[in-house]
Parts: sequence; structure tokens; C-alpha cells
Amino acid sequence: MVLVLSLAIVFAFSFAALAKGGASLAVKLKPKHPKAGAKYTLIIKGTAKQGSLGSQRNRSEVDRIEQLGGSCASTPQAELAKSGIIDLGPVFVKKGKFKIKQKRLATSASHTTIRFCVYLSSNINKLDAKASKAYTTK
Repeated sequence: MVLVLSLAIVFAFSFAALAKGGASLAVKLKPKHPKAGAKYTLIIKGTAKQGSLGSQRNRSEVDRIEQLGGSCASTPQAELAKSGIIDLGPVFVKKGKFKIKQKRLATSASHTTIRFCVYLSSNINKLDAKASKAYTTK
């Protein structure tokens, strides 16, 4: 009886974890380290939870922020409060897997490090995932 009850509790917790689903986020650059002034592609991939943002209140928000070197803040609000950042704007995504691609030009200065800080939020007070990627111009 105790074994059956224990298995039922473990199964219930496992099922709840699967039903909840997890958010994920990854950032990639092609090429990894572009030449100064050269074209490159910023690729953001992930899995979004059901969100409560966007015009229909059913999206998650991907915040994309570019900065000169440094490290990423713990939240997008803190990152946006920094000086010298470039807000690439939010993108609203549906629940499930997503992929965002953006063609860009690398900074014209050689040996400069640029960092992208990317945040995924299902509502205004809930950060689901965070990722960053940096490049140094050749």
C-alpha cells in the first residue's frame, strides 16, 4: 500500500513537471567573430511557455539588447537601465519552439567585443530564460 501510494505521488509530480513544460533560450552568431564592418546573422532559438503578453495576451516576450562588452544584468529591465546599450526591441512569440533571425552589420572598429543579452518572459514579472553571446571583431 505504501509503495503504491509512493509511486502514485512520484507519478503525479512527474506528470505535473511534464505538463508545465520548460522555457529555453539560446543565442548563436554566424560567423562567430565577423570582420569589422562585415555582415553577420544573429540567431535566437528557444521554447516559450504560454504567455500573457502581446496584443492578444497570449504571447511570451523575447527582449534583445546589444552592449559594448560587459556582462548581462539579471533582468531585461536592469539591462535596459544601463547606459550605452542598444535596445533591439521586443519580439512576441507563441507557446512552443521559435527561431528569430536578424541580419546585422558588425561594428566598424577592429578588436571590439559586442555582447547580446537576450531574455524570455512569459509575463511582465516572470523571467523564464536568459542567454548571451559575444563576438570580437577581427
